Amino acid sequence: MPPSYRAQILAELRHGKRSWSHADISGNFDAFRTRVVEPLRQLKYDGAIQALSEVESVIDGKMVITGVSIIGPVSFHGEA
Repeated sequence: MPPSYRAQILAELRHGKRSWSHADISGNFDAFRTRVVEPLRQLKYDGAIQALSEVESVIDGKMVITGVSIIGPVSFHGEA
């Protein structure tokens, strides 16, 4: 994952954003997963985010993540 995606997500978090949708990236599910879902999962793994809620849907017979929300507090201590 490019560091720029992580930096972008952190900037959005600092401005209070707590939920994202695949529609934010023109409905491109692969781009949404790469640019939003994976960086948020990494931030959760790193301990910066307490929990995530992922919305999954079946689109064209394939399970895809269509949205994600942050549940609980966000910590910016030790961010890269």
